[in-house]
Amino acid sequence: MTTVNGQKTRGFYSLPAVRGQNPGECMPLTAVNGRSLNYFNRKTRGRRPRPPLDESRATFVRRKGPRVNVHLLLYVCPPRSNHPITTLYMERVIDLINKSRGTAFSFEILPPLKGNSIQSVYRVIDKLRDFDPKYINITSHHSEAIEVRDTDGMVRTVNLRKRPGSVAIASAIQNRYGIAAVPHLVCKGFTKDETEYGLIDLNFLGVNNLLLLRGDVKRLHEPDNAELYHDHATDLQLQVNNFNRGIALDGSPITDIETPFSYGMACYPEMHEDARSMDDDVRYAKLKVEQGAEYLVTQMFFDNAKYYAFVDRMRAEGVTVPIIPGIKPIVLRDQLEVIPRIFHCTFPPEFAAALGRCRTDEEAKEVGVEWCTAQCRDLVAHGVPSIHFYTLMASDSIRRVAKEIY
Repeated sequence: MTTVNGQKTRGFYSLPAVRGQNPGECMPLTAVNGRSLNYFNRKTRGRRPRPPLDESRATFVRRKGPRVNVHLLLYVCPPRSNHPITTLYMERVIDLINKSRGTAFSFEILPPLKGNSIQSVYRVIDKLRDFDPKYINITSHHSEAIEVRDTDGMVRTVNLRKRPGSVAIASAIQNRYGIAAVPHLVCKGFTKDETEYGLIDLNFLGVNNLLLLRGDVKRLHEPDNAELYHDHATDLQLQVNNFNRGIALDGSPITDIETPFSYGMACYPEMHEDARSMDDDVRYAKLKVEQGAEYLVTQMFFDNAKYYAFVDRMRAEGVTVPIIPGIKPIVLRDQLEVIPRIFHCTFPPEFAAALGRCRTDEEAKEVGVEWCTAQCRDLVAHGVPSIHFYTLMASDSIRRVAKEIY
């Protein structure tokens, strides 16, 4: 609970007297948790908010709790506004990474299956929040074409979205935990119009960090009107860039964007499945950065040498943004065969041999924790800026790894 101007509230709200406002519309913000604004200004001296806001309309506040630092950017209500409470925006992921002391910690969650409670998401976050996650990614899922049998015995194909709710979950995470949420924005399975509506919703909710992806196409029903969709993540990227500039799909203006979207994109140390060569894959990853990606996150890998080689190639191409390793501990015996087939990554021979000797899933889980811990220790020793964990079925293992690393 936070105290603002002597009143308790669950969030940080900025109620300043802005030049040109009528008296009484907004009370001056004088204190947060008993600290005057001079205290926060002293702690944050030298930092400037990003355009288009000026110093009279923004304040950085850093709240410290047990093992958790939460970074919040407060935007004040505009002049002559009748609404005294503003939207809460998080700092950009790139800033959180760059300001982190040592290797930052973050993880990815999936929305619950349709019909299930959001409490399953909260349980994963509660399990991992002790390790000071700088941000939390939320996957996004398009509808899948599946066959269903009607009561009359006829089989028909329907489109079903199994995991809806990514936008709402992102907003819920930021409001419940004060941690930056990063919903995935995918172009496959979503029209350009649907993407624009999603961007508008996210902007209104104060969710200003994104991860832009093409998305899985294996279970995607091929649309008849392909021109309504983006083909590649770089096409989606241009739409987000235009939105940030205040340009809608139809060319009409978008006014009063509170803060531009900040985003990262994906990269593949072992080459994307559709790439013709590793050289092509590196050039495509470089294009993402040239078009505005502030950082890259890798597909999961189990051989650090391949990650280091990929980073070296990107640096040789002049790419300087953080390249964040994506890591997942193995938890099941059959993942030795399933993961390479689905994600097109390889297992080092010694790791594959150790998993092959496992007789139970529990044994495989222990081997997975040991390998993942060793992987992360090596990555930290090499000074990686952050480690991003994929939690599907693995949150317990990630907690054990994080205890050893963070």
